Amino acid sequence: MPSILLPELVALIASHLHQNDISPLVRVNSEWRNAWTPHLWKTVNVSSHSHGTGFKTPATQQALHRYCHHIQTIRCRPPDTHFLSLLYDISALTNLTRFSFFPQYWYEQSVVSLLVVLKRNPLLQYLTIQCPSLQEGDGERLLATITATLPALRELDLSLAMNKVLRPNAVKEFLETLSSDLEKLSLAVSFCGGMQIKPNFSLLSKPVEGSRSHPKLRVLTLSAPCDADKNMSVIPAVLLTFLRGCENLESVDDDLITLKHYRSWIFSYPVILEALLKAAELTHLRQECNIPLGLNYQTVRRDAEMAQIISSLGKRNGIQEGWNILSVMTGQRPRPACGRALIEASKNGLRKLVLDGGTGVSSQDIQGIFTQGQSLRVFRPYSLPPLLASDCIRSPWVCKQLTILNIKICGIPRPDVLIDFMGRPIPAGSPLHQGTIEESRAIQRQVYRQLGSLECLRELTLGDDSFVSNLTAVDLGQDGLVYFDPLFQSDCLEMNLESGLELLAGLQALQKLRVNNMDHRLGAEEVRWIDRTLPNLQILGGLKRTPWPGSSINYLYSNVMVPFGRPFGAGPAALQCNVGFKFEVVPAIRLAVNDESGSGSQLSLAVSVCCGGVVGSTGSVDDGAFGIGIGHVSYGHCKSFNHADELVGKLRDISRVSVNVIK
Repeated sequence: MPSILLPELVALIASHLHQNDISPLVRVNSEWRNAWTPHLWKTVNVSSHSHGTGFKTPATQQALHRYCHHIQTIRCRPPDTHFLSLLYDISALTNLTRFSFFPQYWYEQSVVSLLVVLKRNPLLQYLTIQCPSLQEGDGERLLATITATLPALRELDLSLAMNKVLRPNAVKEFLETLSSDLEKLSLAVSFCGGMQIKPNFSLLSKPVEGSRSHPKLRVLTLSAPCDADKNMSVIPAVLLTFLRGCENLESVDDDLITLKHYRSWIFSYPVILEALLKAAELTHLRQECNIPLGLNYQTVRRDAEMAQIISSLGKRNGIQEGWNILSVMTGQRPRPACGRALIEASKNGLRKLVLDGGTGVSSQDIQGIFTQGQSLRVFRPYSLPPLLASDCIRSPWVCKQLTILNIKICGIPRPDVLIDFMGRPIPAGSPLHQGTIEESRAIQRQVYRQLGSLECLRELTLGDDSFVSNLTAVDLGQDGLVYFDPLFQSDCLEMNLESGLELLAGLQALQKLRVNNMDHRLGAEEVRWIDRTLPNLQILGGLKRTPWPGSSINYLYSNVMVPFGRPFGAGPAALQCNVGFKFEVVPAIRLAVNDESGSGSQLSLAVSVCCGGVVGSTGSVDDGAFGIGIGHVSYGHCKSFNHADELVGKLRDISRVSVNVIK
């Protein structure tokens, strides 16, 4: 049968098909096999252990060797790194342009195999690697290989194990000899402290041999802890030559959400800030403004006072000023002046906005921030403010550089939701049941499009936060004691494919997705779609609620683990899917912290537990069966700790504070 498809038309059609759709086409006849095979093998996705082991069969390995010259993209997110050894044996794999690698663990030969793959593919333009653990010297070998063998690199996202301190000279040489075609660089590396030999600063401050400028670099994100730079000299010596060669930078970020406990390499060194300000496209950024609620928070004057602080922007030496990080405690009362000032600050280059206190900022204000804040990178409230769907879809968002977004999108009719947060029937005529399911999903698809346009997102948290003080324990008789959460959200996105979830397919950089405390419909089919479509995802949270200690809810139940009355979203089958990311659930462990000073102070800890592994937003624990990640600490003495015992010990050391760990 003669083919009527031109190669260009085949390529266009293939770009809209999944590999599962292309696979039958290569079996039609020899002509179709020749036409469709290059597109079948163009991208290789390995997102789970079963995918990786599937490539170990003799038939699959033969196919890999036979068709490897067609492979241009590899996205690898296995729980181990054995897949690398398979690539190591394929010497003809030389045409890669994109390579993403997100292993959970590294083995002894992992770096050796990785370096060989990189050396064979000088055409690589997009490289993403996360190294959760490395042997001594592996990080520096990886840096040297990237600069020596990848001259065409355009985007690099590299995260090295922060507990391995690299030599400053190695990091300096890496930065200065990277590809001149580089347009976007995201690097997490530690090179201060832990040095046995004091660096020679007279040599370190000079350009390295082969140093080159990077005129095409527009976006730079550098996570480099500088608290160990005691004499304030290592960071400038390593970075200055590189930064002076990046004359067209548009966005520079230190990857810090707050500067309360950490020093920023951008603002801690005047010579670095001076070098950055010479970039033609970079505006002057102030560091951080923390605006507390104050004692007299109920007065209108306080609202105007806060707005005045936020609005204190202007010109200095002809350079536009703007806040880099703005932390505002709004409280529950409406603060219209504060909201207007935040919108104006967003116009003037606001990068990171941290809100604490609830509904003081209105839905219209939030939408205004998203439609004006072109420079916004982080929107992270500690108490998620509501954004009405009617406001959300009113006009397109311009915050395309947003990497972290916490938001509660509400006001969506859900005629499919028949019971409330306690399982009681919802009465007829409820606003939740307005319209049809088709009308509801038309609104949801518009919301999905807004979210799906944020292609730089790495963390997306939807839904509502859960607070112990809100939980209600109910005795169901024969079924026993359960707890319910009045903040459980029903007027939310369904998060299923029927409602338009596929419109989030553009979030290719997404690493964490949480659908907290929501009446969603995210089931097994959606989990498999996410696994197939979002190659960089590492954490999916909100699918299940686990028991809480009864003492957290009511002192009468101090010896009971109370289950959640509505534990699942769409059902338990979603958690049984064999996928390449971890499921995060609400924890079955609490820290009960009491202030015995009589001042009424409280220590608030938000914790997270992951099935099959441990992840925390500020610190993490890996003690086998459980993990703690500190997300928000409202007590001034707390920092980040590496072990549960250390955390508890430090808390107990704080004057007049008692700590009990409940497992």
